[in-house]
Amino acid sequence: MYCKLPTAQSMFIVGCNDINILNNDFSMIDTVTPVGTNIYLYAFTVGFTTASNIKGNNFNIFTNGGGAEAGTAYAIQVVKADLNITGNEIISKSNGPNLGIYAASMMGEDSNLYISDNFINVTGLATSASTGWGLVSGIEIQNGIGQIYNNTIYTYNTADYDENNYLYGVSYAQWMTGQRSLDVRDNVIVQKVSMQYQS
Repeated sequence: MYCKLPTAQSMFIVGCNDINILNNDFSMIDTVTPVGTNIYLYAFTVGFTTASNIKGNNFNIFTNGGGAEAGTAYAIQVVKADLNITGNEIISKSNGPNLGIYAASMMGEDSNLYISDNFINVTGLATSASTGWGLVSGIEIQNGIGQIYNNTIYTYNTADYDENNYLYGVSYAQWMTGQRSLDVRDNVIVQKVSMQYQS
């Protein structure tokens, strides 16, 4: 029997300043959850944090779990933080919605993010449902300022092709209250659909 919303996080930091997360290996490998069963994996969640760096880390996340508009396998999740996210390798695979770097805040608080020179490879199930929760994106910024430069981003959709599917390299796809300003330059973005999912 499975929990309704099973959730696991590798690292969770809130309310700290001047932190450095440097040259670590984050691995979250789930070989238990079956396809279609929801699971929520977050390698690193950071919130209400300023003047901090996430550099040179390797993120490897895998689950067979997830389904249409349900489940996650995010490498970096951000709420109201000032961060330099540089030179990381992010590889994440699931059978549900999936994001490499995700910045959001339900109350509209802004983040200030400098995101550069990362390698991001994300596989998931992007759908075209009206709610917009079936999103697969390398970087999704819903609140704040994002300077996004020189990243290499691959996004793969396991669903059949539909031009309305929420599949992006860099996105502000899901509306949320608050302000946002994105400066996106010199990134390499590759998207593929109908990828056969391999565990």
